[in-house]
Amino acid sequence: MNSFCSFRKPRFKEVCCGLARLCCTVCRPQSAMTGAAARVRFYKKVLIGSGAVLVLLWAAHAFVPTLTCASETMMRTSLPGEDVEVVYLSCDTLAKQDTIDVYLMKTGANNQPRLIRWLYKKTLVFRYDPASDDGPLPTIRASGPNRIVIAVPRVSSVSLERHDWRNVSVDYEIGHTDYPETDAPRAP
Repeated sequence: MNSFCSFRKPRFKEVCCGLARLCCTVCRPQSAMTGAAARVRFYKKVLIGSGAVLVLLWAAHAFVPTLTCASETMMRTSLPGEDVEVVYLSCDTLAKQDTIDVYLMKTGANNQPRLIRWLYKKTLVFRYDPASDDGPLPTIRASGPNRIVIAVPRVSSVSLERHDWRNVSVDYEIGHTDYPETDAPRAP
């Protein structure tokens, strides 16, 4: 067993050799392992390393945006054929940016528990910068079969307007836009 341990200090050598007696692959050099045992050990290291990287990426994706942005669901409503969710998003990075996002999703998504709701893919159809912090929320109503209207009395600027979602046509009634030149191109 002493040939497997390469520590010069006797205390570390005892610990290493003691562990080697319990599990002889712990202190064995890689060159001593051949064939299938070496491949299995290599694949275990790759699997553990990949898992650690995935966990770190998930943690960064899940927690970093929440440090700079706060979101609050302001309204959930159901229309014939689709559910609507209005979210207020406030980000404080280099400059303060507030947006109101309107999402559409399949019918029944708002009635599901929170853990199941993520299965229903929601689509962003309208994003705008509110003119004031205490301004009214958009009103969303069905104006006919497969047609909805999103109405807002006043906005500062519009970032996104999507005019169709699945087989639903989306129309907009925006009363006044403070900065119309910053409007983004309309999404198809």
